[in-house]
Amino acid sequence: MSGYGDVKSRKVRNLLNGLERQGKIESREGDHTTITCIRNGQSYPVPTKHNTVNKHIVKKLMKWLVKNKVCTREEFDKQIK
Repeated sequence: MSGYGDVKSRKVRNLLNGLERQGKIESREGDHTTITCIRNGQSYPVPTKHNTVNKHIVKKLMKWLVKNKVCTREEFDKQIK
């Protein structure tokens, strides 16, 4: 895979809602959606107020989720693509 493109915010929110329902993260709405990993308490801001999320932010989000063992890259790709 060569990389990620810009993604609709709706897809990112659906991914985060699914992870929250599974009990893997907590999310808080504000200027940005802030997600917090249940395992280690680390948080990460995700800008979901606009129609699309930039490809660089999508890639960083994927790396953060994989690093904190919230989901695998394959699970992330399945939800985002």
